[in-house]
Amino acid sequence: MKMSLQPLDITNPTVGVELAEAGTRISAVLETRAGIRTATQRNAMPPSPEEAVEQIAGLVRRLDAEAGQHVRALGVAISGRVEATAGVVHTLRYAPGWEEIALAERLTEALGVPVALDSATNAAALAEARRGAGVAYRHVLYVLPAQSVTAAYVAGECILHGATGNEGQLAHLRVREGGPRCSCGAYGHLEPLASTQAIVRNMIGRASGSEESTAAMLQASFGRAEAMSAAQVAALAAEGEPAAAAVLGDALDALATGIACALALLDPDVIVLGGPLAQAGPRYFEQLRERLVERRRPLAPPPLVAGMLEPRAALLGAIELTRRDEHAEGNGTLDVGRGIISET
Repeated sequence: MKMSLQPLDITNPTVGVELAEAGTRISAVLETRAGIRTATQRNAMPPSPEEAVEQIAGLVRRLDAEAGQHVRALGVAISGRVEATAGVVHTLRYAPGWEEIALAERLTEALGVPVALDSATNAAALAEARRGAGVAYRHVLYVLPAQSVTAAYVAGECILHGATGNEGQLAHLRVREGGPRCSCGAYGHLEPLASTQAIVRNMIGRASGSEESTAAMLQASFGRAEAMSAAQVAALAAEGEPAAAAVLGDALDALATGIACALALLDPDVIVLGGPLAQAGPRYFEQLRERLVERRRPLAPPPLVAGMLEPRAALLGAIELTRRDEHAEGNGTLDVGRGIISET
């Protein structure tokens, strides 16, 4: 199916904000008829909730002043565990002091505009479903192997939320007996096998036992193994480098098992793979498809496609979070909450 990017609705300008990397990077975007305006706040350390509210408000006011238009709503995508319907951040990974923070309410108080809040994964999925790789499909499973491994499901252009904001946590699905230790302390989970951090870490560990593999890794990373990306590991694997092929094979086996479980439960039209591995190359996708076919038999898996909006998928999705009513089903049955809209 032919897919094309859809323009943002700019008749009622909204700002999208993404809190990434434990809040050490806060990005904001506003699209007007004059074009896209962006602003970014960098922090050496994760900010406190109070500092983050002040910084977000500053970015929004700056964009508002530059555009000469009154911003009518704010969408915020958080790289953490979020209960969207309550507007609450339960936790922000690697950032202390972010437990049970009513962020939507605090931002509404600071800015006087409605605020929509959701996880970065859900926001990115919504953007891909409405204006990216999933635009030609009705039921979109979005999978994000990044620092962790998360997923989101968009049906009828509406995010499917769970009861407490714990939906989509593929990272903690047990996919192997034993296996490496997960960040949660358990063993055999998907995260320490298939997250981008795990792929790089496992590559460094495996390559250390081979001078040839170490040399290949250093060449691919321009001499900085610690800065290597999962996509570079995938590229080495595609070239036949033994350590990279073994690491990537383990990651693909684990990821295919996790996705197959989601397919059995949700039955989507398409699987959209986001994050850094969306640019991993055709061989990565071919191997993942092969494994999905094996695990999905006798049913064929749906198409597997790369996300089109990286690295701004979550940021664009933050804007889409504010458009709750425009895409609700006529009978309301699928409008299950894309983030609370807190009225002033």
